[in-house]
Amino acid sequence: MDSHAISHGAIEQDTLLIDIATRNVIRFMPGDSVGEAARIMAEKRISSIVVTDMEERPLGIVTERNMLR
Repeated sequence: MDSHAISHGAIEQDTLLIDIATRNVIRFMPGDSVGEAARIMAEKRISSIVVTDMEERPLGIVTERNMLR
């Protein structure tokens, strides 16, 4: 894979996800409240939470934008 640095404002296109993402994933169950998710997101300064089933398999992602809708 070619690595090309193309500047678009402050972000370069060859930035690795690992350099900007957290490794600590916050998981919630489908029955957990949106209010609790919002509180945790604010407390941990994160913008999304992974929703998992009982076996911790991912079902989806809840983002700040989803909550605002």
